[in-house]
Amino acid sequence: MLKDIRAAVQKAIDEGTTLKQFQKELKPLLQKKGWWGKVPDPSDPTKEVQLGSVRRLEKIYTTNLRTSYQAGRYANLEDNAAFRPYWQYIAVMDDRTRKEHKELHGKVFRHDDPFWENFFPPNGWNCRCTVKSLSQKDLDRLGLTVENSAGKLRNATAELPDGTKVQGKVYRTNGKIIQTDVGWNYNPGRSTYQPHDDGKDPELKAKFEELGAGKDPTAWEKPLINKIISQTNQKGWEAIKDFNIKYREVEQLKKELTEEDIIKKLSGGDLTNGSCVSLALSYIGNKLGFNVLDFRGGKSRLFFSYSSKVLCKIAGAHYNLSSKSLPDAIDTLKRVEEGKEYFFAAGRHAAIVRKTNDNLEYLELQSSNKNGFKPLNETVLEYRFYAKHVNLENEKHYYTNDCLFDITDLKNKPEFRELLGYLNTYKNKELKGSKGYEK
Repeated sequence: MLKDIRAAVQKAIDEGTTLKQFQKELKPLLQKKGWWGKVPDPSDPTKEVQLGSVRRLEKIYTTNLRTSYQAGRYANLEDNAAFRPYWQYIAVMDDRTRKEHKELHGKVFRHDDPFWENFFPPNGWNCRCTVKSLSQKDLDRLGLTVENSAGKLRNATAELPDGTKVQGKVYRTNGKIIQTDVGWNYNPGRSTYQPHDDGKDPELKAKFEELGAGKDPTAWEKPLINKIISQTNQKGWEAIKDFNIKYREVEQLKKELTEEDIIKKLSGGDLTNGSCVSLALSYIGNKLGFNVLDFRGGKSRLFFSYSSKVLCKIAGAHYNLSSKSLPDAIDTLKRVEEGKEYFFAAGRHAAIVRKTNDNLEYLELQSSNKNGFKPLNETVLEYRFYAKHVNLENEKHYYTNDCLFDITDLKNKPEFRELLGYLNTYKNKELKGSKGYEK
């Protein structure tokens, strides 16, 4: 039975199975094996115990997917630790957040501090916490202090509901003892982590440094971001001509490509600082009959990362500066209609989305091995789009887009075709490969 549950969970992770599909496939199997509903307690026949239930399956599904996402998050953060070595604990600060997690919110430790061996999220059932990476420039700008867990981590023994005693760690801070839920005192990604890059790979480091990103992305990005926002507010899409970005004319495709052809053509492990917007636009371009490639990186990537407002204007769509990005994102997605594809931006991510058989899906194009349309639910919005319940004022520039428009709204728009020329990339210049990952 446990083997069946593990197999179903792994399938959900690998194939992006929705919660409904997960429950539909597993429920009859558990019923057949007698693990469903209420049954007499073997130790006390006068009482009943709850075995399988729809609610329990939802907890199994959500917990395992969140754990899987955070394991992937750990790998992504470690791969970039040479450039952003400080990690900040981020809790969702609402009335559902545990007091222990609120105490940890905002604390910063080095990526190799032993603290993360025991307190990397999730730290309990339905934990929504995550971790954010920072550079030295970020610390200086935000006035943050790096803590050291030396002497503050203590051994502790906890007891599981079945009486089993487990060893773990507690963290002492500000006169308080912080601990995870029982059984959650471990790092889900550390045991399986295989380094993609330790910051010493000469070829990869050279690519980062060529973009001006090798030492500290914020050193060159911050002033440019401010200029992009200012110029696009004044000039709209034509502001891109002010940034000395090389233009490569976009040609018509010689033959129409299938969805599978386009995904195969565009996707790959992202070696830039995050090309989600320009990749989504490349997909739209190919769908509309243009021969476009991306993963250019540099100023091109940065401009398009902050171009959602411009794109919405070209498409004639609504743009919203989101202050509560998760609720706003959920509300925005209610406008998605069956049979159409949309450009969607929320939190810190953008992608093509659609509705198939009444289920929302998003297009992943930045993975080194698993790209294509995947289920889009609240968990994905939190951990892939980084759309959170509240806006963090000190990272306001990360929460600037809430945008949705039908991709066909860009059809026959000459300004869109011209914009594509500023991201169109020669195949041998694409910054993608097996050492890249989702951003």
